[in-house]
Amino acid sequence: MLFDGPVALDAVQREHDAFVATLRGLGAQVEYVEDLLAEALEAPGERARLLRELAGEAPAAVGERLAALPAARLACRLIGGVAAEGPTASVRRLPGASAWHVPPLPNLLFPRDILAVLGDRVHVARPARAARRTEGTVAASIAHTDPALRAAGRWSEHELSVEGGDVLLAGDGVAVIGIGPRTRSSAAKALARRLLGEGGMREVIAACMPSDGPFHLDLALTMLDHDAVLIDRAVVGRTHAVRWRAGHPPLPHPSLLGALRDALGRDLRVVEAGEDGSVRPWDRGANVVAVRPGAVVAYADNRLTNRRLERAGIEVHGVAGAELGRGRGGPRCLTCPLVRGA
Repeated sequence: MLFDGPVALDAVQREHDAFVATLRGLGAQVEYVEDLLAEALEAPGERARLLRELAGEAPAAVGERLAALPAARLACRLIGGVAAEGPTASVRRLPGASAWHVPPLPNLLFPRDILAVLGDRVHVARPARAARRTEGTVAASIAHTDPALRAAGRWSEHELSVEGGDVLLAGDGVAVIGIGPRTRSSAAKALARRLLGEGGMREVIAACMPSDGPFHLDLALTMLDHDAVLIDRAVVGRTHAVRWRAGHPPLPHPSLLGALRDALGRDLRVVEAGEDGSVRPWDRGANVVAVRPGAVVAYADNRLTNRRLERAGIEVHGVAGAELGRGRGGPRCLTCPLVRGA
């Protein structure tokens, strides 16, 4: 299931509730994927389609019981899964896919990876790992039924393996796409061609991460402000770049930060993440989410990184992440911005 280990459910729920409360306290309107899925299940034809996609391997009797559930309860079951030995069977006793009539979607905790709004259009990702593949089906259904997302155009329809954790909007018509374990070069090029060819972006930078780097770009690089970035120097310092622009040949650049500076046409304030305090071996604190320019939500136990952010003039709102982080994701991974204020 791609988690580091078993999760204490009550504790992770408390941490997530506190995280959402922090976002709302900072002025964000927060939507839960489960609620958006329940709304999608009310749309004509979506219930039958989603049951085919997510529960098509279940016995007929299980499918019939699911089809009869109210939308909210059905959304909960499609996300939480239906165990073959009954709804209360322990996950730890059922480690294989065959133990489930409907496999659970625990990684849906990190919606950033399956859906991205780039300009006025939506990218619905095809997750690279089989354990997350059906999350793209959920994202596609939400994108087709939510009024605001339905009205938007599409960059992709669940066919490109470019995960949202590898997509960074730098501003001023510049996007960065990380190339690594979850996003291949061919898929990144395909998305870049669409963005550049149809005016979605004026420049796309391919960030070619080292082979021993993280599985997503946003574990090593996130935006803090219009002119400020947070980086894991050990990764970003070894990441080379290729600048893609419409009507121009690809332009290699030995430095990702250098390519980003050149594309934006301005200098960047760079804050380097540092490792101390966190019990998560993958996490140096580089994965933060900016709720507005110069204000971020971060895991509180990344103390060294957070102090460096504050010294750089960044407003830091710390949240607990001991259990949330077992899924190998930080505050940016836990969010999927749909609309940002001007």
